[in-house]
Amino acid sequence: MAIAGCNCTGNFGNTGYPDAKAFGLVKGKGFMRNVADDGTRNGFDLTSTTFEADILAAINNPDPSKRLYIFTNIQNASAPEADPTFDTSDLNERFLTSQGITNVLWEQKGVNEQFYNQVQSMCNAMGEFEFDLCSNMKGQKEGTMLYGRPINRHSYKAKFTPATATTPSMVSFNYDYEYTTSDANQWQLPSSVFGANKPLELKGIIDVNLSITVVSATELTVVGTFNYGYANVSTPWKGALATDFTGENLTTPATFSVVSATEISDGTYTVIIPAQVAADNCTLEVFRAATGTMVNGYESSATAFIAQ
Repeated sequence: MAIAGCNCTGNFGNTGYPDAKAFGLVKGKGFMRNVADDGTRNGFDLTSTTFEADILAAINNPDPSKRLYIFTNIQNASAPEADPTFDTSDLNERFLTSQGITNVLWEQKGVNEQFYNQVQSMCNAMGEFEFDLCSNMKGQKEGTMLYGRPINRHSYKAKFTPATATTPSMVSFNYDYEYTTSDANQWQLPSSVFGANKPLELKGIIDVNLSITVVSATELTVVGTFNYGYANVSTPWKGALATDFTGENLTTPATFSVVSATEISDGTYTVIIPAQVAADNCTLEVFRAATGTMVNGYESSATAFIAQ
């Protein structure tokens, strides 16, 4: 990683230009923590031969600190650079003293206040990947790794704007790249390496809230809802499968699989589990991976219940 303007060899590089395709109009963004909770740096291995699987694995990583958070069909993306700072001598000679900071702006239109609640703050240092109209992916190349371009998280500002007579509701994003980054270090991966999993066709994970009623030693009534909907009724999570659920007995401790999950009304399920020891503390949680076919994933926190 090199700060813009700091790599001076005394000459230009050679200026011949081969048949190299430039990165196109930005239509998607991906965000990933720079460093995971376990201290490892997050990125993509450029020596990989499995990028098609790698990008899905990043979106579905069970560790949120290693996950790729993806935004597609974004609008009006730009990255204006502030004017550099010059010192001027008594003869009006200018001396460049610092480069201008790059400010990043874009919008996600047609979303509501609940979406804004999901993205209103950036509490950890993150890096940004970009996706153009052709699903090429751009990031910061260092050695054999492609990292997200580091963001100054203290500059991050998301703003919700309600609909007007001429515009839909939207969330606007505004932040700066870290001053230690440079356009010269940004490289693209061609969309061809992603096979069927073109980045602009991928979806992220939706949060699910679980409410559990214990019916018997082996039966639960589980209601799944999203953080979306109306003030009096949340959007139900429909179409859950038994394999989406994982149970854990915290008293034993041991995990257990759900036997069956039957949807008895929209978002409400009869969930059959193996019998647990009465009064044991247990949890149930959801995880279903997003797929490469425009299908969202789903995830809940571990929700507690007491076995009967």
